[in-house]
Amino acid sequence: MKKLTILGLMIVFLVGLVSAFTLDSVGDKNINEGEALSFTLSTSATTGTVTYSKDDGSVGTLNIATGAFTYTPDFDVASSSTQNATFSVTFTATNGTDPTDFETETITITVIDNPRMVISDFDVKVGSKSDNNIEDEGDGYTISDDAEPGDRIKFSIELENLYDDQDIEDVTVTITILDIDDGDDLEEESDQEDIRDGRNKDFDLEFEVPRRVDDDDYKVLIEIEGDPEDGDRIDIVQEIFLTVDKQKHNIVVERAELRSERLSCSRITELDVLVLNLGSEEEDEVRITVMNDDLGIDFEEFDDGDISLETGTDEDAEYRVNIPVDATDVDPGSYVIEVKVYRDETKLEDAESVILAVEECREEVFVPPVVEDDDDEKDVDVVDVSDEDGFDEFPVLAQVEEGSFTQSTAYVVLLSIAAVVLIGLIVAIIIFLVKKEE
Repeated sequence: MKKLTILGLMIVFLVGLVSAFTLDSVGDKNINEGEALSFTLSTSATTGTVTYSKDDGSVGTLNIATGAFTYTPDFDVASSSTQNATFSVTFTATNGTDPTDFETETITITVIDNPRMVISDFDVKVGSKSDNNIEDEGDGYTISDDAEPGDRIKFSIELENLYDDQDIEDVTVTITILDIDDGDDLEEESDQEDIRDGRNKDFDLEFEVPRRVDDDDYKVLIEIEGDPEDGDRIDIVQEIFLTVDKQKHNIVVERAELRSERLSCSRITELDVLVLNLGSEEEDEVRITVMNDDLGIDFEEFDDGDISLETGTDEDAEYRVNIPVDATDVDPGSYVIEVKVYRDETKLEDAESVILAVEECREEVFVPPVVEDDDDEKDVDVVDVSDEDGFDEFPVLAQVEEGSFTQSTAYVVLLSIAAVVLIGLIVAIIIFLVKKEE
């Protein structure tokens, strides 16, 4: 009898567990700004009317009878600086047959920042290769093409204004490649631009990878900001990576320059040579040669194999040498000087040619300026009166020849005045005669 009683109680207990009133799990939700979130709460094991409620009245709306929940966050809910906003909402379902029987679930709703300005297209050109349409790759993406020392990097970003009723003003794009320049950053910033509603605008920023750089993955920080006419400032931040992968062996003649490329009377100059290791390996037994038979140049810098070049940003990754050039005994003309650099003594890495122009020496002769006679100067005649009256010791200067008075300006002026006076007299006489007759 006891066994049957115990068995019955167990059955009643198990049935109660199976038929217990429960609120079905909803789980945490993620939603973008401007997009709609909706779901319906449900319960199990109830025969009465269920009533639903929630504790946060600011987040979404809930139908207390059906359990239908909807929420469409505005575009300013999430902060672009933190990229999201989170809300904790507790839902409660109450058993209609027993108001003291209720179940709750607390979920987290994460609103993801969805600014009204977006990157609609993003391309990166590394050297001659391009990695296109990476706008959806997000943070942490590594540009597909590796860079080498001296490569040009071009970032092309297209921004779209998603507003349909307002412009976004003072839009700027700033791109920073961190620590790539011997621990310093490279940064470029675009001009400020306005993007009209529903329109797109392109922004291009270019960099040059430093010649002296280490193999590494460098972070590229992209910062975009703009001011809607009626709204909060928009900030977009994205981080991607640029890989620098250098050749194993790459020694170059970085510079080969003559102090004077043209020689004339002075025929002595100097050639400045700089070699640089752009490769990833340290190089030993570096040899530099400079040659020109006509100028008598047969230079070699080897130092019994003791010249070595470090790599990357190390100060010993370069080597400099100066070679005197004497063109005193050569004919005028052009002379090609060959500069070469080797590794492991005999393996040619790079070569450059420098042209020296030798010209004839032409001494400059000073020619005094010619002073022209003044047109207004008068001719002066010297009259020899040595035979007249014994005045042979005193030559006399003749008078300056001048034009007659009728050719002078004064004569013309006087003549004009006389003509005016004469005309005045004639007019006065006519007036006088007319009045007399009357």
